[in-house]
Amino acid sequence: MTIIDGTITTAIQKNIMYLAIAKLMVGGGSAGSVVVNRLTENAEWSVLLLEAGSHETEITDVPSFSLHIQKTKLDWQYRTQAQDSACQAMKDNRCCWPCGKVLLLE
Repeated sequence: MTIIDGTITTAIQKNIMYLAIAKLMVGGGSAGSVVVNRLTENAEWSVLLLEAGSHETEITDVPSFSLHIQKTKLDWQYRTQAQDSACQAMKDNRCCWPCGKVLLLE
């Protein structure tokens, strides 16, 4: 989680876009989202939250479909350290540790 003050200039499809923001938050996990929420309480600040990943799909709206998201571009594809008494059927005795890259925007 990183907070940056200042102005960001970025090229998007050959157009220059200037963002005058008071705070930039990189990382929209549980802590990042809470910090952004607190920062937006100051009406004088504009806040931009950046998170890795792409747009969510219809599958991400259905909790029981979460198994279908594993090992896709929506998953960080983390794996545990090698285990002595677990994950024995897995490659290198390391379990998958699903963690999504999508933020729900409402």
